[in-house]
Amino acid sequence: IERQFFLGILHQVLRSGQLMGFLIRLFLGVLFLVSGISKILDINNTKISVQNFGLIPNSWIPLFSYSLLLIEIFLGLMLIFGIAIKYSSFIVIALLSIFSIAVFVNLIRGHSFECGCFQLLLKDNIGIFTIIRNFILSFFALLIENKGIHIFTDIRT
Repeated sequence: IERQFFLGILHQVLRSGQLMGFLIRLFLGVLFLVSGISKILDINNTKISVQNFGLIPNSWIPLFSYSLLLIEIFLGLMLIFGIAIKYSSFIVIALLSIFSIAVFVNLIRGHSFECGCFQLLLKDNIGIFTIIRNFILSFFALLIENKGIHIFTDIRT
């Protein structure tokens, strides 16, 4: 049964001609899932990263930090499994836009600190590259919003 299921998915992807959209969706999903999990594994530095941005009150930092990692994990799973692609893509774009604004505000203030985007996996400081990366990822999310493949719906073998 599992083999037929995955063959059905593969058949749908290849038949639809939307392999690139499928791969982009999986890439974004894995990226957000890994980002959220890395924040769980390094929760103290996640809180420090949130605090470094200086945009929310200190009393909200723990709640914000946990909420952020849960949202990232949830979005990652939604994208990986093709659940509500339009909504999850929109939320990804909104989240990346908020991150970019936060980075931009801190760059204007002359601040430089570790981004905290992927905690344990990537130690990079905020900068123009962070904003460019978020723009590219937002573009990918925009592409899959209209071109994504829903792997758990309309599977014909």
